[in-house]
Amino acid sequence: MSGSEEAAPIPGLSHIPQVQVGYLNFPRLRTVLLSSQYVRAFRRIVLDGLRPDGILCYNVYPHSVAMGHEAMRLSIPWIPVVADAPGDPVAYGRLEQQLGIAAGCIFLSWSSFSRWNASPKLHLDGGVSTVPEHELDTPTEIAQKIIFYSGSLNKYGGIDLLLDAFALIRDPNVRLWVCGKGDNNKLRQMLCTDSRITFFGCIAEGKLQELSRQASVMVNPRPSDIPDSQHNFPSKVLEYFTYGKPVVSTWTPGLSPEYRPFLTVPRAETAAALASSVLDVLSWTPGQRYAYAAGVGTFLRKGKTWGHQAGRLLTWWKENNWGSSGRRWIEE
Repeated sequence: MSGSEEAAPIPGLSHIPQVQVGYLNFPRLRTVLLSSQYVRAFRRIVLDGLRPDGILCYNVYPHSVAMGHEAMRLSIPWIPVVADAPGDPVAYGRLEQQLGIAAGCIFLSWSSFSRWNASPKLHLDGGVSTVPEHELDTPTEIAQKIIFYSGSLNKYGGIDLLLDAFALIRDPNVRLWVCGKGDNNKLRQMLCTDSRITFFGCIAEGKLQELSRQASVMVNPRPSDIPDSQHNFPSKVLEYFTYGKPVVSTWTPGLSPEYRPFLTVPRAETAAALASSVLDVLSWTPGQRYAYAAGVGTFLRKGKTWGHQAGRLLTWWKENNWGSSGRRWIEE
């Protein structure tokens, strides 16, 4: 068996050289071969006169660590983007040891960013392509009130807590729409007993946008007591914001304090507290919804567009004297 790491085209950056790395797809051997092939490919690029100003990698895998060692040996800064870090303290300790050779680190999680002090660091949790000027498709008073959830159906997403909370909401005009991939026993059972719940499954982006625009409130019920929540940024929050909809969310360590004013956080991670927060938001007046959407739009426009985030990354790069090719590639 064999395989290859696909070099997918980068929109707008097709002039950047791309290299495809082949490997034998055997257990254990795959990791060793990938590491070797990545390093060999990198050396060829340097020998061909295409020496980069830095190496960025998304998440830390054995082959990216191998690349990091080789890059730093050649005095080329290795900059890992830490997105999905393990919650287990021992595993996270190993990750920190691997990050120890990096010239600098980029963290999506606020918790991970806050505890790292071994090298230059940047907190960059994500970005948006669109910013709402107002709430998209504001619900009318006579319309059904829709609670919207999009995400995983396992314990990490908090879907069970949301289902328990919805069971406490007796209003027949309140609906729960769930989108996501996978299976959930509680959801399957409640679909048989509560006709107010609709499960759309894993849907295309266009359909997701269509459903999101109809929501009255969007919910992120991710539990904070799960170890992996320590080092995870719940990216669905940013996605929710792009619709200008009120967001009810638990507060997990991966969230930066700047999000707090735009989230309705339940007083406790219980079904009753979550249901209470959702009902509070559903009772907002049109004026409250308008003011909220305007505030979220300003927040995104000033700090969360991809253009703004790219500028922050380039400024940080320049401040650490890591070269200028990144700026040239993005501006061309």
